[in-house]
Amino acid sequence: MSEQKKCILCREEECLSTLGQFCLCTDCRKQVLQDALVFAKRNTTRGTLYHAAFEALSAEYEKEA
Repeated sequence: MSEQKKCILCREEECLSTLGQFCLCTDCRKQVLQDALVFAKRNTTRGTLYHAAFEALSAEYEKEA
């Protein structure tokens, strides 16, 4: 885990995890992952395997949240 002790986005100090080299709180991590799925789905061609995969992951992620 990074030596950073605060979330890079909201400066929260509890429930930290890493995403790559960045330290995030639970809420910010969920939001970043959801935004990344929306971005990936929007920027892939409909009817392709990748678009379908991002669409399925996005739907699954929304059910869990």
